[in-house]
Amino acid sequence: MPIKKINSLPPNITINHFYLNMLQSNTKRHRIIMLLQHIGVWCVLLLFPLLLTDRSDPMIFLMRHARTVLILGFVFYLYYLVLVPRLFLTGKKYTFVAISVVVLISLALVFMITDIPPSDKPNMPRPGGRKDSGLMGPFLWIRSFTLLTLGAGTALGMRFAQSWRQERERRKSLENEQLKSELSMLKYQLQPHFFFNSLNTIYSSIDDDPSHAKDTVHKLSKLMRYLLYKANDQSVALKDEITFLSAYIELMKSRVGSHVDVMVSFPAKDLDHLQIEPLMFISLVENAFKHGIHAQKPSHIRIDMKQTSTGSLQLKVVNSNFPKSNEDQSGSGIGLSNLKKRLERLYPDSNNRLQQEIVDNQYIATLTIPTA
Repeated sequence: MPIKKINSLPPNITINHFYLNMLQSNTKRHRIIMLLQHIGVWCVLLLFPLLLTDRSDPMIFLMRHARTVLILGFVFYLYYLVLVPRLFLTGKKYTFVAISVVVLISLALVFMITDIPPSDKPNMPRPGGRKDSGLMGPFLWIRSFTLLTLGAGTALGMRFAQSWRQERERRKSLENEQLKSELSMLKYQLQPHFFFNSLNTIYSSIDDDPSHAKDTVHKLSKLMRYLLYKANDQSVALKDEITFLSAYIELMKSRVGSHVDVMVSFPAKDLDHLQIEPLMFISLVENAFKHGIHAQKPSHIRIDMKQTSTGSLQLKVVNSNFPKSNEDQSGSGIGLSNLKKRLERLYPDSNNRLQQEIVDNQYIATLTIPTA
């Protein structure tokens, strides 16, 4: 059989592209947040010292203001770029505290030296006609140390918040990767289960009708092609999933007798644009053909898919109830168990996506999933 050309990207590339876009989006958002934070810091650095600086002499005011802004900017980025990430966030907290004490005291002395008049002129008038009263020294010390501590504390707070956010993103990414891995494993588990069930269908007709068995193999190859190329996609078009389900139903109908009544209703083509998780419905259809027909007794299967008023997609399967005996448990429960696990991981906030009940000796299963 000739191999058809595959136009779509491999599933792993699609998945990696999805995560790359997500990471790029997060990075861009974080860069904007960081930029706004630094703009806010510089606004404070430029405006806050105005409240504490004497403005009676414009020239001296500008010099002192520039000095204050430069020193505070130096302290902020010293902590933001060096001390916090290399010491505090790496667990070297005692070293961080020791260096902080030295840095803050040293820079506070720089403030004192550049602000207090020379000691040989203690009564030299200060800008605005003020004289050094002797209280200026302690006041300058407290003011300088407070400003420096605020600058260092702001850098520490920003870095700590960024580190916390990055750790949260990292954990979220790991959880997403684990979820993807579990979903992929469940899909891989479903494929051989589906394949073996289909082989049983072919095996039963090889001796009786070889030509029919050959045609069945051809149909099965188309189904397996869908499993191979679509099962690992994040989502598939509803029309593709319906085509797959229809092909499987036709395959199964070819092996049942006239005593089995199969009725199928799929949505109109105006819903073809909808996107859904692949292989969400096949387990219910498989289960209906496995447990809903009897070798001799009249049996029926009703498969109805529709869109609900809320926009979700609903599949309702009603079939005669012929459960397996305790001795015959071949392949029993794998498909439905697989489906339940996928639903738990895909929609953890909703526990009633799949509803099952037996009414008047009929098994009724209703699955409702959101669409994109």
